[in-house]
Amino acid sequence: MRSRLKVLIIGDGNSIYILNYIKNVLIPNNAIVFLYTGKNIRKEYLRFYEENNTILLYSSIKNPFIQKIPKIRGFLDFSYGLYQIYKNRSYDAIHVHFADRRSCCIAYLCRKFTRKEICSFWGSDLLRSNDHQVQKLKTYLDRCDIISIETQRMYNRIINVFNHIYDNKIKTIRFGIETFDMIDNIKSLEDKKTSRAKLGMPAEKVIITIGYNASPYQQHLLMIKQLARIDLEILDRVFIVIQMTYGNSNVHYYEEVRNKIKAITNNFIIFDKFMQEEDIARLRVCTDIFIHGQTTDALSASFQEYIYAGAIVLNGKWLKYKELEERGIKYIEYESFDEIPTLLTNIISNLQNYKLSFFNNIDILRKFSSVQAVSQEWYNLYQVS
Repeated sequence: MRSRLKVLIIGDGNSIYILNYIKNVLIPNNAIVFLYTGKNIRKEYLRFYEENNTILLYSSIKNPFIQKIPKIRGFLDFSYGLYQIYKNRSYDAIHVHFADRRSCCIAYLCRKFTRKEICSFWGSDLLRSNDHQVQKLKTYLDRCDIISIETQRMYNRIINVFNHIYDNKIKTIRFGIETFDMIDNIKSLEDKKTSRAKLGMPAEKVIITIGYNASPYQQHLLMIKQLARIDLEILDRVFIVIQMTYGNSNVHYYEEVRNKIKAITNNFIIFDKFMQEEDIARLRVCTDIFIHGQTTDALSASFQEYIYAGAIVLNGKWLKYKELEERGIKYIEYESFDEIPTLLTNIISNLQNYKLSFFNNIDILRKFSSVQAVSQEWYNLYQVS
């Protein structure tokens, strides 16, 4: 009888991507899962971890008095987190998801307690960090057995900083997107009018969604500026959706986005509260046009979800997705935000023709990024050679 693998994940327990990774990769393979995370896990996720016997190792002390003393809080939290890992002594693998300096430092200091170290870059941890910040990870990366990335652009970033010293460790594996199955399910059970009603959106308007989180890197303000240039007759046919459910706690930025969109139309909604996975999938299904223009991106699940759901996607040309283009995935590129008004006017005037021309995206993406396509490849990383 094969012994159960003991895997320690170092990552954010509030991330849907961490939860889905544990659900789709580790639990089906009967692994014993430890999750080193922050202390405030939302109740929906906590219930999942408890029901599936995920052992939570908190990275901070819950003593409210200590949390009020910044000078000692950091040291004690760090030490407490290490103790939580040490007391379990032995792991088959320690796997960092999102390579920030703290997580990598924790994994490095625990290197004697595992047979395999894996580091998975997610995108912004590599693409939005400067060379000096990435170089600080070298001691840990030297120790790693495997470094996983998703795209050629991420590989180019690594060799730009480290040359080719990690070539024998790097593996390109995509994260499986569970939302594809939810999108299919919603389409089979609801018509679009019903889905829109559940989210408080009008049935007959053209739904345009801009961005997919609250970070200023999504460049909402530049997009809204271009929406203001659209002919009023066209704009009246449109309903704007802005998803700001995670990614930034800056209230001033949120208010600025709200004020700017309100100045040009009353036909909008901003989602700023936590959304269940089903409603996120429903939002993808309801969207006719998705405008994507953040500053950098690796291969975001949200971007792929909108394509899979059948939305017409406008993508900034600086966000290159060679892996999707090589497989024939279609979307519309723009070089400058100034092009958006003309593009939107043309698309809205010929919406159904545009949608038909992108129909083949669905089958291609399912073979490329679905959970079923990639989960076993992830689990194979833990097999000690």
